[in-house]
This record gives sequence, structure tokens and C-alpha cells, in this order.
Amino acid sequence: MTRLRIKVCGFTREQDVDALADADVDAAGFVLWPDSPRAVTMTRAAALARRLPAAVTAVGVMVRPTVAEAERAVAAVGLGELQLYGVDDPAPYLALGVQIVWVAPLVAGVAPVAPAGTLLMVDAHDPARHGGTGRTIDWTRAAVLARVNRLVLAGGLTPENVGQAVTQVRPYGVDVSSGIETTPGVKSADRILRFVAAARPPLSETA
Repeated sequence: MTRLRIKVCGFTREQDVDALADADVDAAGFVLWPDSPRAVTMTRAAALARRLPAAVTAVGVMVRPTVAEAERAVAAVGLGELQLYGVDDPAPYLALGVQIVWVAPLVAGVAPVAPAGTLLMVDAHDPARHGGTGRTIDWTRAAVLARVNRLVLAGGLTPENVGQAVTQVRPYGVDVSSGIETTPGVKSADRILRFVAAARPPLSETA
């Protein structure tokens, strides 16, 4: 079985980034969209990204950036990945040399398929907030998409429900933000550890 990828998103504080030294996560997200309650500047994101453990990828979360804007963010922050909201065609961004995660809202009648070379993230539909809403999505529909995409599951995941979500959807990865927070942008180290443990239980528990 492929190892589940775990991303924790919306870091704003040094102590929360430092807590990842004890957590087996694969990626950490920095929201570069100023209208988010978890927004950070590129300068701030770069300072936080430098504190990440070596094995954790820095992810820039952007809403409708131009390719040029995304390229500046990659260089300024030292990103290994871009998570794009509101972008109709993520293909032009692949030339930036980083992993591209294309975010598509899971809405009725829409069955998004990720372009080759990208990951597909499905999240709750919110044209104003673009993620971090804490609302779960239809896991049954997400499971169908996971059969034909490298799917990253987001939307209302918590330490309490992520195990069930992973079992039902079988995603490539999961993404959490509000589900491991005390307030927007303030993470709980304990909830991060519990989330990881629930998402990737020991093999003896899943046999």
C-alpha cells in the first residue's frame, strides 16, 4: 500500500512550525492569499519555511495567481509545491519546476480530472474563502474520483474523522488546516500528532 501523504496547512507562527519536528508530516502550507485569516506575506512565509524539517515540503497556497506571480512566490519562499485555487488550467504552472496541486471544489454535476503531472485536491465549495472552511465533503463522490486521480482529500478533516475518511476514500493524500487549530492560524501540536496517528494507524490496526 502506498504511504498516505499528509499536509498541514495555514502556518503563521514559529512554534507551530517547530512542532512539526515531532510529527510525521510530508508538507506544510503557507497561505499567500491576503484575504485568508491564515495569510502570511512571502517574506514571512520564507522565514517560517526555513524552520521546517528537511523532509517537509514547503507549499505555497495561492488564489488565481498569474504564472509570473506564482514563479515569484516559488523563488521568494523556496517552495517545493504550489496549491492553486481558482485556476482553470494548471498546466502552464508545471513549467515552474514544482509539484502542482490543483484545487477543485466538489460540487454537484462536476467530476474534475487532474491534468497529467498534477495532484487533484477536492475541497468544500466556497468561492469567498477558498478552503479552510471546516466543512466536510461527500466522501462517496470523492472515493470515485480517487480511483482515477492522485487525489488529495480536504474539507473538514479532524483527528476524530480522518481515519474513517481515509478508509472510505482511499486518497493519495490528506490536507488539514482548521481541524488541528484552536483558532485560525494557531495550531495545536497535540491535535497534529493525533491527526497523523489517526490518518496512518499502525499496520496491526489495519490488518
